[in-house]
Amino acid sequence: MKFGICIPNFGNLASVSAIKASAEAAEESGLDSIWVTDHLVVPSSMRSPYGTTYEIMSTLGYLASITNRLILGSSALILPLRNPIVVAKQAATIDQLSNGRLVLGVGFGWLIDEFNYLKADYKHRYSAVKAGVRLIRSLWLDDPVNYSDGVYNIKEALADPKPIQKPSIPIYIAGNTRRAFEIAATVGDGWHPVGLSPEEVAQTMETIPSLRSSNKFEVVLRSPFKLGGRITYRGASNRSMYTIQGTEKEIVESIQRFKESGVTHLVMNIISDSIDDYINSLGFIGKILSPIFRK
Repeated sequence: MKFGICIPNFGNLASVSAIKASAEAAEESGLDSIWVTDHLVVPSSMRSPYGTTYEIMSTLGYLASITNRLILGSSALILPLRNPIVVAKQAATIDQLSNGRLVLGVGFGWLIDEFNYLKADYKHRYSAVKAGVRLIRSLWLDDPVNYSDGVYNIKEALADPKPIQKPSIPIYIAGNTRRAFEIAATVGDGWHPVGLSPEEVAQTMETIPSLRSSNKFEVVLRSPFKLGGRITYRGASNRSMYTIQGTEKEIVESIQRFKESGVTHLVMNIISDSIDDYINSLGFIGKILSPIFRK
């Protein structure tokens, strides 16, 4: 099992100094990965936590320049808000700059206001992700690129540089719905749910039993994390999320249940009021928790 954390490019701690400090601490702590959150423009009612959100791909490019070994992940880029050709170019460039360390988590989006601001199609966002992932893979793998899907028509085109990773950058499909999981199983290299319980992960995985035995399909779970004390964390649509929290013993027991459910990579969204407390929690995850599950 791998362990990562969400970098504070959003929320109450978001700042350039916090992004830099957390990345450097993660590199030193023994964590496997760091992940960046995405929103472009949100209504004023969502000032917390998304009013300040550093742009996801720019931030990943910056992180590539200040780290040497960590996996760099997007959690998750809202693909229907963007041109997939631009995303493919950005991702391939970051993979080159990081010497092959990028993983691309892509999501469908849930904030309808954001779609409206950007004149994006909310109704057809699921099909947009499926088509977008196929186009991105073609741009990464084919030379020259010949691709047509009724929207994009590309003939004898060049899209270099290609990613360093072979066959290409892993793509994880975000989302908690059954439909999102089925799309992940169809076009993705893994599934990236957020805030589900171990039981909910296991129940979803059981719908396609062959994935449980596959060593090529990753389950990368993002979870709120609180060391000591207890909180109720609410995400999209004010839904209460399962949170990894409590004492060290309680946290270890939660992670063991996630491992048994099929999770292969845990991404902790550390809930904290100060960067010092955040760094302390990060160190606990990297230096105390992760060695337990690597024995």
